[in-house]
Amino acid sequence: MLFLMLISAGALQAQQIVNVNTSTQNCQCDTITVSFAVVQPLNAGNQFRVELSDGSGNFNGDFIEIAPLLGFGVGGYNMDAIIPCTQAQGAYSIRVTGDNPVTFSDTITNVIVGALPNTDMSVFGTYTYNGTERYCANDTAYLVGPAPPLGESHSYQWLQNGNPMAGETNDTLLLVNMSGVFSVEVTRGLCSAISSDTIVNVYTPPAFIFSSPDPDITIISVVGADSIQFCEGTVATLNAPTPFPGDTFKYQWYADSIDIFGNPWRYPLPNDTLQTIDLDSAGTYYVSVVSYPGGCSDTSEVFTIFVDSIPNTSIVALSSLNLCIEDSVTLSAVDSVMYPDWEYQWQGEFPLGSGMWIDVPNDTMPYLTIDTALINLADTVSFRLKIDHGTCEFITNVLTVNFIPDPVFIFVPGDSVSVCLGDSIQVFAQGSGAISYLWSDGTIGASNWIQAGDAPSMTCTATGVNNCTYTRELKIGVFTITADAGPDLTVPVGENVQLQGSGGTNYYWSSDLPAYYSDRFIADPVVRPEHDTTMFILRATGANGCIDYDTMFVYRTYPEPEPGTEFSNVQNVITPNGDGRNDVLDISEIIGTDGCLISILDRWGREVYRNENYDNTWNGTTTSGSELPDGTYYYILKCGNDIRYKGPVTIMKNKN
Repeated sequence: MLFLMLISAGALQAQQIVNVNTSTQNCQCDTITVSFAVVQPLNAGNQFRVELSDGSGNFNGDFIEIAPLLGFGVGGYNMDAIIPCTQAQGAYSIRVTGDNPVTFSDTITNVIVGALPNTDMSVFGTYTYNGTERYCANDTAYLVGPAPPLGESHSYQWLQNGNPMAGETNDTLLLVNMSGVFSVEVTRGLCSAISSDTIVNVYTPPAFIFSSPDPDITIISVVGADSIQFCEGTVATLNAPTPFPGDTFKYQWYADSIDIFGNPWRYPLPNDTLQTIDLDSAGTYYVSVVSYPGGCSDTSEVFTIFVDSIPNTSIVALSSLNLCIEDSVTLSAVDSVMYPDWEYQWQGEFPLGSGMWIDVPNDTMPYLTIDTALINLADTVSFRLKIDHGTCEFITNVLTVNFIPDPVFIFVPGDSVSVCLGDSIQVFAQGSGAISYLWSDGTIGASNWIQAGDAPSMTCTATGVNNCTYTRELKIGVFTITADAGPDLTVPVGENVQLQGSGGTNYYWSSDLPAYYSDRFIADPVVRPEHDTTMFILRATGANGCIDYDTMFVYRTYPEPEPGTEFSNVQNVITPNGDGRNDVLDISEIIGTDGCLISILDRWGREVYRNENYDNTWNGTTTSGSELPDGTYYYILKCGNDIRYKGPVTIMKNKN
């Protein structure tokens, strides 16, 4: 161990930097890490540095650390240093120094520094273009690595786009149709280095054809990127690509043909060596492009030209061109070629004389049937046929179809009428162009009385000139209203009763017998009947003006007899079936020996039976002896000037 003598405060100091360690096998430009330990603290502000000796092992102040390290405490340290790229190959020593106080570490001896190999490569078989190396497709180029110094050897690894190329470890890299950024890693002894990048491109001059329309060139359609289609009499211009800056292109145009043996062959078009060519004939064409410098060449894919011929025909009508709205006529082409050779489209001029021809939707056959479903209304319309053959277009002669207007009318008061049930309304057919009218119920003439409820609708047909007809439907609605006078009511004699009408918007009450009304024109007036049975009649009017009637009865009742005059077991049912039981109304308990008048009324208050001196023999008949229907009746027993009894009695035949 190397001991250093330091003077501090008049005393001898011990060595302070120990355990120095670093890599002993290095190459020029390598970065190394030097580690060491401090066992005695140095003063504050101390800087550690790494010193490299000369080839004889002497230290001459050649420091190689990346940056001095500031430190003085006890412990371990690391410093990064760089082997100079110009350092000669050989064995050297390394040590660490401190400057406060000046301190030196142990020395690491026999640190080997190897020289980096030369990486200059050579390129063969290319030419320089815009700073890159270029060679023609299908040619071969070479990259050659540097030769080793005499007596030494190199190993190689070729890289493409920064990645090692499998199996490419010779000093020469053969390039066949290969482009990229190339470099070579050269290893000499312990040390390796990678060359600068060299850009190499395989080049094929662009050889393609495209068409370009000019003001004097009409190309109707482009079939695809490699073909065009146009009508005969048109000229097309084909274009070859323009060279990039720094290149020069030479062109030659070709066409296909068939030799005498029927085999296709490609021949150059004489004197067609410009970038463009004008053509008016169908065929297949090519262009070859040669670029300079380099002489690289390529020939385009085939470019096809299709030339269409102009079709020619005329149209005729297969029947009269003067039609009623419900009639039709067929127009047809005289000569036709079925799809896909010719394509047809019928056109109509709307409006007539405007020159505006509109395609008839979906009519693409050589014939056209014209009716009102086609044009939607009566009119005079001209038609023609447009024929397409690829890109050629032909327009036929024009035929004019004249639709004679049908008579037109409307219903007055309207197409829909509503009538109150049981009423009728007169409807008129008013319009122009009609000679006669016929209704679906057989009525002839422009007017008809429509009865509510006969049918939900009827039609009227008008006939005009040329026997053209027009039919219109009349909707018939029925207004209904249901009056409701309310339930029958029973009230004591002398009391008022409130009626309960409904079903309308306006009301009027009347009765079969005199009665007092608070207001006859409301739904629920207060009334006071003056007779024992009064029928009240309600007339209800709806919002639509329709009227309906309903009736109800008000029956008056009398006070109960005074105490001591009550009658028990008064008969209220008779069963006149001849069985001897309840066959007649027997009220002898009430009559006693008096002579009394009995009056029997039905539910509407009408008197159906009368006997001035009732003898308990009534068996459910009228005064004239006619049999009354089953039901409840009312009777009044008057003895002298007083009403002795009043009550209901029910007739029930076929009852035991």
